[in-house]
Amino acid sequence: MKAIIFSVAMLFCFASAKAQTLDPLYTFTFTPDTITNAESDTLLLPVDFVSPWSYGYHIVMDSLSGTDTLSFVVQESMLKTGNTDWITVATGAGSANVRTRIVGQLMYGRRQRIIVNGAGTQSTRYRITFVAKKVFK
Repeated sequence: MKAIIFSVAMLFCFASAKAQTLDPLYTFTFTPDTITNAESDTLLLPVDFVSPWSYGYHIVMDSLSGTDTLSFVVQESMLKTGNTDWITVATGAGSANVRTRIVGQLMYGRRQRIIVNGAGTQSTRYRITFVAKKVFK
């Protein structure tokens, strides 16, 4: 009986540990939003990366008015929490009706975010999808 209880307990522990890890492929689509003039939006990925990943951001922009110009800054943090240790690892820019892609060969940080910056007099709707693949060594 003790062996059965121990086996069930170990199975539960293994299942709980597995549920906290990521599959070899991770995809996340941020809620579409609109940038007006010189606003900025900071979008944090809702996951804790703990091993090497290659990644890409696919960005689609649609001009609602004005001359649109958006820039993008990808940052990483090595800490699980906090807001002071972000470093820039990639940048990109784009305009409406153009698809932009930002690709990283290897993610070293634990957390990642993308900052969307508007410029000029414009209103632009954007949609961002993040895709990452675990790098096995």
